[in-house]
Amino acid sequence: MATIDENALLILRIMAEQGISRVKTLELQELVGLNDVEFDPAESYLLQRGLLQGSGGGKSGERSVTPAGIDYVRNEMAHRIPLSIVAEHVLRYMVELETENPNIRNGIRQQDIKERFGLTENELRNALQKLEDLRLIKSAIKNTGIDSGWGVESTPSGRIAVRQDFKTMSVPTSQVQNIFNAPVTATNLVVNAINSSIEQTANDPTAILELIQGTLEELVRQTSKFLDLSQQTLYTHHANELREELEKPQPDRTRIQRLISILSFGDQLNGTLDLGDRAFAAAVVASPYFPVLYGYIEKLLSALGIT
Repeated sequence: MATIDENALLILRIMAEQGISRVKTLELQELVGLNDVEFDPAESYLLQRGLLQGSGGGKSGERSVTPAGIDYVRNEMAHRIPLSIVAEHVLRYMVELETENPNIRNGIRQQDIKERFGLTENELRNALQKLEDLRLIKSAIKNTGIDSGWGVESTPSGRIAVRQDFKTMSVPTSQVQNIFNAPVTATNLVVNAINSSIEQTANDPTAILELIQGTLEELVRQTSKFLDLSQQTLYTHHANELREELEKPQPDRTRIQRLISILSFGDQLNGTLDLGDRAFAAAVVASPYFPVLYGYIEKLLSALGIT
């Protein structure tokens, strides 16, 4: 069951996404799809904090979002992957189905998703397109897009997004030490940021590699805006080299460190990219991902018995 603050955010997001300025309390509860046990404490929380205001008590009253409520939603969404509530529900559903049925062939039918949530064709298309744009899902059939109508499946990034409740990866500045040139050692783990995901892998190299793959995909996506096409190609090549190295039975620590240095713009891809001022901007955007990678990589090497 979701927490009170999670349900409170859901209420505010529904109102914001649907452009609702004022609404009957009962209608609002129906819109968010929460029962009394879930809705009432969340509504009370919002009223007490001044994020909602209204007239009348009980379900016959009216509620509206305050300026503080709007700011609250903006601040919270700044730390989440930019998805609509519908898109989040769709991806959660997909990951749940894939977890329960790991041998699904040809992906999850788009029609099944549409019927599960009672979506219009346009609502389904918008949700799937956004998820595909963010590389959280893909067509289950190679060389086709979601517009083909074929089944869809989640990507490693998508599964990580669900696992982390769609919160973006972030690391407190005080915990980022020697981010660009640090060796891959246990002292560089940002434990508070990634412990929950690491612990769920239970020393399973395959599961850890999936986390690494998802992190690398997100890293490439975030840095690509600073690179031209040829630079993107080279950057992606080095990310794939790191992934391939880590998939070996005995990964080489020296090579891992070298590739991370390249990907973190520590040497501007060995001088092959003339990024100028963009190197700093790209490095800032990329920096939160490397403590995460350090943690996953150290866990992987430990699982493989490499000291």
